[in-house]
Amino acid sequence: MEGNLGKEDSNSTKDRQEKKGSGHKRRRGSAQPSSSGVKKTKKEIDRDYREKRKGEMNELKKENKILQESKWRFLGQMDQMKMELRERGEEIISLRIKLDRHDNSLRELEEKLTASGEEKMTALKEEHAQEKLELNTHMNAILEQNTEMKAMLERKNVECAQYAQEKLELNTRMNAILEQHREMKAMLERKNVEYAQNNSMETHNNYSDYVYFPSFYD
Repeated sequence: MEGNLGKEDSNSTKDRQEKKGSGHKRRRGSAQPSSSGVKKTKKEIDRDYREKRKGEMNELKKENKILQESKWRFLGQMDQMKMELRERGEEIISLRIKLDRHDNSLRELEEKLTASGEEKMTALKEEHAQEKLELNTHMNAILEQNTEMKAMLERKNVECAQYAQEKLELNTRMNAILEQHREMKAMLERKNVEYAQNNSMETHNNYSDYVYFPSFYD
């Protein structure tokens, strides 16, 4: 914009010089008649020229003011953009620093986690080995108890078999004794019947008072 401003100023200067030159020519030459046919004096011509030049200068000042305002607005925008770019650059640098710190923190955390994981893994292995040893010891104790209980059950089974055999033998002997008792009782009953038939009722009663046959079924 400053280049355009200089170009416009040089063009305006050139136009003014041309106008000035043409004005001098008019002053040097014969005065041209006006529309009214009245010849202007040198004073009037100079006055008209000064007024025209003043108007041109006012226009140039207005244009220059507009250009200056545009220039300052542009410079203000440029300064604002530079400031924003600087702030963004500082923000980017700050973000990069934060990212680097974050990466370093993550790296340190990974290293700590790795070390902690190895320590925890070792501790877990030791704990698992201890638990496994305790479980094996407990299981061996249970197996030993189971073996002892099986041996005890086998002894009890043998004892039960012996008891069953003894009970069977005892029942057999008891049944034999009962059978003998029944036979003896039947024989005595037959003897009593025979004796009753041979003796009187009174004698039978007296004999019955002194003879008693125990019964295994009472």
